[in-house]
Formats: sequence, C-alpha cells, structure tokens
Amino acid sequence: MKKILSFFAIAIGAMLWVSCQSDLALETLPATATFQVTQDLTTDPGGNTVILKNTTPNSIPHFDYGSGTSTSQTDTIHFPFAGKYAIKFYACVQGGIVQGVTDTVVVTANNLNYVNDPLWTNLTGGVGKSKVWIPDNGNYGFCAGFMSYADPSATQAFENYTINWDPGNSNAGATNTDLSGTMTFDLIGGAHLNVVKPNEPTASTSGTYFLDATNHTLSTTDVSILRIASLISGVTNWTNSVKILELTANQLRIAVLRTDPTQNVWYEVYNFVSKAYADSYVAPAVTYSEPIKTSFTKDDLVGTWKYSLNSENWVGWEVTGSKKGGSLLNNWTTRAAMVSDLTSWGASNAAATFATADNNVYTFNSDGTCTLNGIANSYTVTNGVISFGTPLTGNEWSLIWIALSGSKISVLNVTTIGTTAYKSNGIWIGIQNGTKQEDQAVQLIKQ
Repeated sequence: MKKILSFFAIAIGAMLWVSCQSDLALETLPATATFQVTQDLTTDPGGNTVILKNTTPNSIPHFDYGSGTSTSQTDTIHFPFAGKYAIKFYACVQGGIVQGVTDTVVVTANNLNYVNDPLWTNLTGGVGKSKVWIPDNGNYGFCAGFMSYADPSATQAFENYTINWDPGNSNAGATNTDLSGTMTFDLIGGAHLNVVKPNEPTASTSGTYFLDATNHTLSTTDVSILRIASLISGVTNWTNSVKILELTANQLRIAVLRTDPTQNVWYEVYNFVSKAYADSYVAPAVTYSEPIKTSFTKDDLVGTWKYSLNSENWVGWEVTGSKKGGSLLNNWTTRAAMVSDLTSWGASNAAATFATADNNVYTFNSDGTCTLNGIANSYTVTNGVISFGTPLTGNEWSLIWIALSGSKISVLNVTTIGTTAYKSNGIWIGIQNGTKQEDQAVQLIKQ
C-alpha cells in the first residue's frame, strides 16, 4: 500500500512575486499552503518512487527536490539511490509566494533501474563512475567551437535539430579561459555534478543534477553548466530542464534560450566533448580533390567563348568528399585589381597581355570540333572534364604565369572567393598547378 509521509498545513509570511500575477486571478494571499508527499511502496519497497501533489487551491506549485524541480500539480519522481532527500515547496498565488516547510523522505534501498538508460551511461560512464566533459574547442572533429546557434522557430529536438551558425570560438566571444573549464557528472551514491569555472567569480561549484532521458532535458541544482562568461546575463534559465540536442559517449550538446531583450531570441547551443575522447583524439589526415563541376556537359560547352574581364586566377581545391566547391585564391573582383597585384609581384606588361587576350575566340561546335584561339582541335566532355583529340600546345590559353596544356582540362565548381560566397557568370576551366592542391585557371564568358 501507499504511505503518506506528510500533509502540511503551514502558516507562513508572504513575499511579492510579480510573475504570479499574470497567471492567477486576483485573490487574497492565503494564510496556509498545503501539499502532499507520498512514497509509493508498492512500486518501490525502498521508497524510491515519490508522488508530489499540490493541494493549495488556485496556485501554481514549485517543488524543489534537489536533483530537479517540478511545476506540475501532481508529479511522480524517482530517487535511484538510498538516502535522505529534502523536498521544498512553494505555492505561487496572486500577489506572492507561500513557502512550505521542507519535507524529508528516506529512501532505504537503491533502484538503479532509474539510471540504466544508455543516456545516463553516456553522460556519466555508468553507475559508480564519473565522466569529465570539456568545451569543444573546434579541434575534435565535431563542431567549429564551444558555442553554436539554432533557430527556436524551427524544430530543435534531441538528434533532430538544425544548427544555423557555427561561428567558431572568437566570433562567439569564447576566450581561452572560457575553454579551460571542466564538468564532471557522476553516479557515485547519487547524481552529482562538479563544474570548474575559471571564467566565473566562483571558480568551482558542486551540486546535483537530473537527466530526463525521456524528454531529453537536464536540470541542475546549486550548479550550472559551463558557459561563455560574457553571455551569461543574456540567458535566464541555465538550470531547469534545458534541452539536450546530442548525447553520445563522446559528444554533448546543450541548448539554452537567449532571452536578452536587446537581441533576437535564439538557442545558444553549448558543445562539449568527453575529456577521455579529447585526450586520445587524433585528427584524420585531410585530403583535397579538384573541385570538378561534374554536371557540366557538352551541350553546356557548345558555343563561342571569350575571356572574362577577370580572366585568370588560382583555384584552391575542396576537401575530398565535402562537395563544397573550390575557392578563388585571389580576391580579384575587377581587372584593375588583378593587374595591380600581378604587376606588384613582378609581372611585365600585365595590362597589355590581358587587352590582347580579349580578342581571343574559343568556338566549340556540336559535332565535336573546336577552334581554340585559331588552333583547330576536337573534343569530348565527360563529367565536367574536357578531353581534346590533340594535346594543347599551351598557346590556346596563355596569360600571366598561367598556361593550360595537356589533353584534358577541368570545368571547375568555384563557390567562394576567399570566405565569401561566389558565382561565376561564365565558367572556370583549369589544370593542376604543378603538385599543389590548386588549379591554375582561366574564366570564359559565352558570347
């Protein structure tokens, strides 16, 4: 049977609480507050299952049971570990808060079924263990840095979320001190959290936590997660049922809602990695590939072409498999800028070279024949690669320190100029620049 531990009729003083006024009808502050705390000994002979019930009329309850809080009129909570647990109660009514006398429940046996979800193991290492988490500094293969942004108007749920901006550490305001903290979650006789915060006035804080493995939220008591110090004041809720977006053995992502009235509302997503993972992480070797525009066909090429005003550049390759496209390595948006840089690097008669090349004509016929600056040839196009019947002499496309030769040239997928998005009005074609992970390339415009 169920055992009712306490039924309080408590006379207390009142404190004004403005937030109550918007939710409750105007009434006289009650002289007493009542609530029930019941241990369900049928479900758990050790008393691990506890039912909380608000019995104060016309009120919003707030239960604080150490490892979490609840504002439900009736709620069922679980204490996995044996021990004594204090339960505090506040009744919010129009005009103020009525605070109850703290009740204590005694749990006589462990019931580890309440912490056997794989997410508990991912967070802590398992029952009787502890796990240290550190900020993701962008060097562990997951995120660009400690904090990301997500749009609260879109779906942002556990393993079903969209990061809108990964700004990296400097753009997010994260300092080296922000990145030097640790969080240690344990399940050693209870659910404890110790946070080392060199970036905050209190450098080390300890408390308890509750992981809601069903709703994928984290609540903490007497302690908050690591955060960027300069952004603390922009968030009002750091501790109560904050969203968990990702929790694996190696990665933890926690979303808190930015409520700063001077800024737009966004989720600030804090990114962590386990220290054990970070300590053993070895970055994979990065390889690069020529960014070929494989969708380019013979039909796209048929026609007459001439040089663009920005007729040459070098194109950096893309990370293999990323399909992000290549990047123009020189930030030339005008011919004048191109000529100026090349001249300063030692090029002779750059302006005259480009002016002469403006007269070059490149004609590709539908029958597979072509004339390249007066030189007859034949061609095919396969997956963005142009193959010539006769190898190029180097005179067909020859500008400043760039000359296309060989029997194949690539149509390049160029998507950025530096870090800025870019789209050509024509096509970039090129060949590898020696052994470098880049192409020497020219830009053509269809006439």
